[in-house]
Parts: sequence; C-alpha cells; structure tokens
Amino acid sequence: MTSYTLADTDLNSLAGKTILIIGAATGVGRAAVDIAIELGANVAIGDWNEDEGTALAKTLGDRTIFRKCDVSNWDHVLDLFETAHARFGVIHSVLSNAGINTHEGLFTDTRDPSTGRLLPPSLKSIDVNLVGQLYVAKCALHYFAKWPQTRCQLVMTSSAGAFFPAPPIHMYCAAKAGIVGLMRALYPELEGTNVTVNTVAPWLTGKSQSQSQMPHQLERIHV
Repeated sequence: MTSYTLADTDLNSLAGKTILIIGAATGVGRAAVDIAIELGANVAIGDWNEDEGTALAKTLGDRTIFRKCDVSNWDHVLDLFETAHARFGVIHSVLSNAGINTHEGLFTDTRDPSTGRLLPPSLKSIDVNLVGQLYVAKCALHYFAKWPQTRCQLVMTSSAGAFFPAPPIHMYCAAKAGIVGLMRALYPELEGTNVTVNTVAPWLTGKSQSQSQMPHQLERIHV
C-alpha cells in the first residue's frame, strides 16, 4: 500500500489561508480545526450542534466564525459558504466531515401502527452522509470557480465502511460508498485546473459516536 509521511514543514503554507470545515465541533473535525488554527489559518466552522460550535468559535478568537449547519439542509450549507466568503474572502480548502450513524438496517421492519403495512426505511443517513456531501461539493466548486488562479481543495470524509462489510449499518455504508463514487466522478473534470478533490476513509476513531451509539453492532464486526 502506498504511504505518505507528512512533515511539519508541509503545513507551513496554511498560514493566512481559509479553511471551511463542516462537522467541526467534535472528533476528527475538531482536531482539524485545532491544527488549522495552530498553523495560522482562518477557519469557518459548521456543525449542527449550535452550543458546542458557538463555544468553540469563542475560544479560538477572531480567525474563526461559526454557523449552525445541518448538511442535509441546502440553505444551511449555502449560508456557511456565503458567511465565510464575506468574512475571509477566498476559501482555499473545504473539509466536508459531517456524518451520522443510524441503527436501522434493511433487515429491520417498521410498520404503520394503524394499518400494519410495511414502512420505507429511514433515509436520514443518506440525507446527511451523501446528499449533504453533494450540497457541500456544489457550494465548494461554485466558490472555487471564482478564483481560477488559486489552488483550492475539497476533501470529503467517507469511511472504511465504504470498502468493508460493516453490518448492520447498511444505509451508512451505501452513503459512504457514494462519496467515493462522487470523488471519482469529479476528479477527471478537474484535471488541468487548480482544484483538487480527495476522499479520506477512516475507521473508528477514539471519540467516534459509533462507539457509544452501537456497541452491540461493533461487537459483530470485531471492533
């Protein structure tokens, strides 16, 4: 497997740049915010948790802004980009990191209590983990096009669940695989431009919401 060792000096160029991070109040997103601020970047923070996001922005000072952002809500996503652009100007990088895990799988039957008829599966995971990524990608590409001479990056968080079996989070795995497909569909059209698009696919992290939400399911996949 190809590996790349990142040196501290590789990150020096972040000073003065603007990074927009969605899903930034906790976990991987929060770690990215801390690193960006430490290295001198401006950070636009988006998260559905308004209390934690507001508190985070207050502790980090003038180089941050926060907007409540449910990525499945187009107006929320667009508002975050508009606010970041108005405050900082060029948006150099976007980390689309928001995501949720849901318990419902395709083997779980939910029925209408009044008729007994089978109900459709919840698409909340698809809405947040895939539709939300599409919304972020659309906004990022729209704004990047304003600065064709500037190097800009879109990074979308997928999951190892896009590549390996992770029962019973079927909707989650399907959505995360869709992110990989989106990245592969976008990058050929960006060749020859100053825009790059990439996907990262982490497994569980130390503060993963999965560890508290789905302990029994995690036992099944030997975590």
